[in-house]
Amino acid sequence: MRLPFGSVLRTTSRIVSPSIINHSNIRTMSSFPIAGLLPKEEIQATQFISKNPEHDGRVITIAILDTGVDPSALGLQRTTDGKPKIIDLVDCTGSGDVKMIVAEKSESGSPKSLTGKELKLGSWENPSGEWRVGLKRAWEIWPGPLVNRMKKDRKDRFLEKHHALLSAAKADLRAFNEKNTTSSPTIARQKNELEARISSLDSLIKSYDDAGPTYDVVSFHDGKTWRVVVDSECSSDLSKYTPLAPYREGQQYSTFPEPTLLPYSVDVFDEGSVVSIVCAAGTHGTHVAAITAAYTPDTPERNGVAPGAQIVSLKIGDTRLGSMETHAGLVRAANYLYKHRDTIQLANMSYGEASGISAKGQFVEVLADWVARRGNCVFVTSAGNAGPALSTVGAPGNGKGVLSVGAWQSASMQKSEYALLDEVPAGGFTWSSRGPTTDGHRGVDVMAPGAAITSVPGWSGQGTQLMNGTSMASPNACGGVALVLSSLKAEGKEWKAAGIVKAARTTAKDVQADLNAGLIQVENMREYLAKWEGEKERDVEWEVSVGKGRGIYLRDPEECAQVSKAQATVKPFFLEHEAKEKAELEVKCRLECKASWIRVPKYVLLAGVGRTFDVEVDPSQLESGLHFEEIVAYDADAEEKRVVFTIPVTVTKPEGVPFAPKTPLVKYHGLRSAPGYIERKFVAVPSGATSCKLRITARDNHTPIKFIVHCLQMIEQIRHSDTEAHWMFTLTQNEPIEKRFKVVGGRTMEVCLAQFWNVGVDVEVDVDVEFYGMGLTNADSKVVLIGGEGVRKLEAVSGVRQEIFKPTAKLEKVRKFVRPKESIISPLGERDMLPNTKKQYELVLTYPFKQTEAGDVTASIPACGWMYDSAFGILMMVYDANKQLVSFGDVYRKGHKLEKGDHEFKIQIRHESFEALDKVKDTVLTLECGMQKVKEVGLDVFEDQVDLYNGSKAADFKNLKLKMGERKVFVVNTDVAKDKLPKNAGPGDVLVGSLSLNAAKVEHGGYKLQYVVAPDPKKEDNGNGTVKKKDPKLVDLQIEIVSKIKDAVAKEAFLASLLKEHPTYLPLLVAKLDSLSPNSVPADDTKRKQVNEAADAVIKQIDIDALARHQGMNRTPDEEKTEEEREADEEMSKKKDAFLAALKAKLIASTPETREAAFKAWRQWAPVDASKSDMKFALCLAERDIAEKRYGTALKTLKDAVEENGVVAGEDADKAQELKAKALRELGWDVWVRYEEEWGVVRKPPGGYALF
Repeated sequence: MRLPFGSVLRTTSRIVSPSIINHSNIRTMSSFPIAGLLPKEEIQATQFISKNPEHDGRVITIAILDTGVDPSALGLQRTTDGKPKIIDLVDCTGSGDVKMIVAEKSESGSPKSLTGKELKLGSWENPSGEWRVGLKRAWEIWPGPLVNRMKKDRKDRFLEKHHALLSAAKADLRAFNEKNTTSSPTIARQKNELEARISSLDSLIKSYDDAGPTYDVVSFHDGKTWRVVVDSECSSDLSKYTPLAPYREGQQYSTFPEPTLLPYSVDVFDEGSVVSIVCAAGTHGTHVAAITAAYTPDTPERNGVAPGAQIVSLKIGDTRLGSMETHAGLVRAANYLYKHRDTIQLANMSYGEASGISAKGQFVEVLADWVARRGNCVFVTSAGNAGPALSTVGAPGNGKGVLSVGAWQSASMQKSEYALLDEVPAGGFTWSSRGPTTDGHRGVDVMAPGAAITSVPGWSGQGTQLMNGTSMASPNACGGVALVLSSLKAEGKEWKAAGIVKAARTTAKDVQADLNAGLIQVENMREYLAKWEGEKERDVEWEVSVGKGRGIYLRDPEECAQVSKAQATVKPFFLEHEAKEKAELEVKCRLECKASWIRVPKYVLLAGVGRTFDVEVDPSQLESGLHFEEIVAYDADAEEKRVVFTIPVTVTKPEGVPFAPKTPLVKYHGLRSAPGYIERKFVAVPSGATSCKLRITARDNHTPIKFIVHCLQMIEQIRHSDTEAHWMFTLTQNEPIEKRFKVVGGRTMEVCLAQFWNVGVDVEVDVDVEFYGMGLTNADSKVVLIGGEGVRKLEAVSGVRQEIFKPTAKLEKVRKFVRPKESIISPLGERDMLPNTKKQYELVLTYPFKQTEAGDVTASIPACGWMYDSAFGILMMVYDANKQLVSFGDVYRKGHKLEKGDHEFKIQIRHESFEALDKVKDTVLTLECGMQKVKEVGLDVFEDQVDLYNGSKAADFKNLKLKMGERKVFVVNTDVAKDKLPKNAGPGDVLVGSLSLNAAKVEHGGYKLQYVVAPDPKKEDNGNGTVKKKDPKLVDLQIEIVSKIKDAVAKEAFLASLLKEHPTYLPLLVAKLDSLSPNSVPADDTKRKQVNEAADAVIKQIDIDALARHQGMNRTPDEEKTEEEREADEEMSKKKDAFLAALKAKLIASTPETREAAFKAWRQWAPVDASKSDMKFALCLAERDIAEKRYGTALKTLKDAVEENGVVAGEDADKAQELKAKALRELGWDVWVRYEEEWGVVRKPPGGYALF
């Protein structure tokens, strides 16, 4: 799951909207506890500014990495000293990118848009005279909630006009019926036409999907800078707009027409070839910016924490993905921070997600090495909302060089923001993520108030909004740091980012939070920095490593039952130019640890090269539960205790599971809970266990209580979100809640029980944790079956108790594999240059795919599945045959809804190494889709292979129970008949599903099942198992060569020579017709004549009467035919195909004078469903209907054909669109004409493929 950390909602999607309460038009009253709306006193910010009014964030610039910031939102216009609040707006994602092309000019000299419209320009300075043009859909740049609202408003207006047309059409039909009481062929056709009009209107509105406006974009260079105009009113008159320069050059922005209230600014890249239209992707970033630095002079109580600070908005939430972050956006943001390191001292990122590896991956490494260390930028980030279990801190908060912030709530917040009936204790929010990280770091450095009611964009429909989460805690802490930096800078003091992070940790207020994460304190920080000013080691970053970790973390049963010895290495980090400081550094350290079960040396002398020393941890005598201590190194020469470095030590010692009576069950009865209370239990999951059933019952409460149960196991390099069971529910007296989920035997599981923080009632609960263990001894979590192997023998065992054995195997999806048809590696542009001046490269892979039936297709490549802990950045675009972008994806598996027809998947892989990309240029694309013809395929399970091959019925294993430790062998039949397989599965494809060993419903339980489809059986044409084929004639081999000749002149000459020798040979005459592209309308009369002559030559060689007789014969069933009859059928089938191809070619090449005759000839022989299945015939039929003013009939014909054929491409698509538009215009359905015009530029974009 990936989300801006402003949300506490648990969902399968990776981004969710924050919980919202509308607080627009709040009246400021003296009695209202207004200070709690945006809490600042809790972190000493109010007190600090009161004492230091000019140290309110002035001269500090804060980068906000988020969904983008709205420059028109309340409090985001000016700083306290009158400077622009927002000094730059940057879209790092590329979602607003527009490909710009040098414009063609009309006869009047004005530039033409990509759609061919003449654009009216203003009197703008353009010395070069060169204009660039592009197109951008509103829906691609507007935030999702605004798009939804505008679509609803537009549809409401659209429906009014549509219903008027429908009413008129129905009135016409009623009037016609009243007038015509008799019947005739003419009257019937007229009535059918009127009914078709009503039917067409019904069909049109059922498929209604608003394309939205598409804007012309014009850019030019005025001799000093690039300027951009967006035709936001779609009028082609650009003279009324003021051209915008990039925002940083003058803080210019414009607003899309009302009622959107959506501001936008522009940027220009790659020497004008790319224009970026910068819009916020959501409300989140504006809210975060307001917490950090809003300035509202009329209501100073509503100020952000650092109202004097300036802001740079770095949009990392990609609008195309509903505001989820992408690898490209993250790295570009990091690049921007380093490039502007002289002006940006501080950054906040309230985004992130779980990662399987801490502190590793391109973005987190660039962040630590270049942004924090070399760029000296204090990087503040949210810890995440994935708690309350331990080790749920997300990336980048689990990385190096950052200040990771958890969410805390206070009494003033409760009063101002939540309107609680009962006051509850102040403390951490229940859902706030906890440490330690997987490599032993503390994870959460500090806490800060994690909620606020403050500014959001006007387009959201409100001016302020309540959001809560670590997303709100992080900017609150960031604002506090800004005050400290403002004070330091005003006094001419220097600092290092590492020293600021250490100061925040060291001086935080103890609030009894998990792992000693304290509440950040601004005044304490400033006093600490002043007190130790001049001490060289104050700002030194000490890299602590214990093995491969940054701390000691003992969790699983074996490591918690014995003494652990490790070597800790502590090294100072210095930049390349700090060799002298490194050589002169020497710190005498005194090591202290309060825990008797941890042994360390008493003293350590640290020099510039660092030091390694032994640490011994003995958890063997500890009680089960959480034990956290820190090894603290103090400066031995300092008169007062001054922390040099710390090494966190975490032990989560599990308790064993009793097996009496024969049931692995742990009981926690009589647990007393209170608001915000968290109970942590750690259980050693029995070896052999595969699932757990947890049951919780309230004993004594009569009021429903909101509870969270969070069970989590840590598995190496697997994200916690993939190994947890997390659910929130309402607990009522004597109404137990029960859930069963997958576990891994032999590992520790945390069972975390939490009463929601704002529920002001105590409750006593009973919790039962029971384990089950039906598993396979000879297979991992995935079972692979090879079709045609016959038998796959498997062995089940009941690992921890007696259980019912009842296996079922079913397959539900089809998985296909595609190699790229094209692989291109290219260097990326200026904004993708890494801080170390290395270029980045992109590998663009193109995969063809034919969707045989409309539905969802899930796409992935081997490098998919990781974001922060990944070396690669991945984006995916899906196009139809007309180059319409129909879906967009990133590193995660996602279902793409595709229509029937040809598609292309384009995947961009980014990396700094050309060689690394070259190694993956043949990467296989995996496509997973639903089954066609069958819903699922069940595999038969037998007792043994004897029963399988004897034709016995599949075993049902009725009421079979396996005792603990008992094993049972069974076999799965892998020979699945072809008619039982899905229609869309071919040899080499893989069917995927699940294998369950009993009927219990377990979340994420069972085994993944994969079935490799075997080759098709051979056809037996002559009864002896072999296929009888005729030896090909020489001329047939020569015909095969024709299609391979690319040069048109050479092909014509070769065909002419063959026809001279074989003038009446039908396959050769068909080849001649094919060479003339008979499915395309002839370009001129000469080509038309050639097609007709070639078609006539084919028809001349066919005995039409004999073909008709053969078609009408009541033929013998295929299985009863003789060899001669089969050969005769095959010959007649070839002649029919040739005859139909010739008739169709004549129809397509016909003139208005010959069309009716050609049409009748084709229709006489065409299949019954040809008007649907054959697009060419459907177009001819629709054109004929339009000529005869049967416009509704034409629309119905086109609709049926498109539904049958799926995505229509090329000249057929152009013709279909032309005919549809003509019919709509002739009917006077102007609202639908405009609808089609808006869709026209989307369905077939004139600029071709979109930019990644």
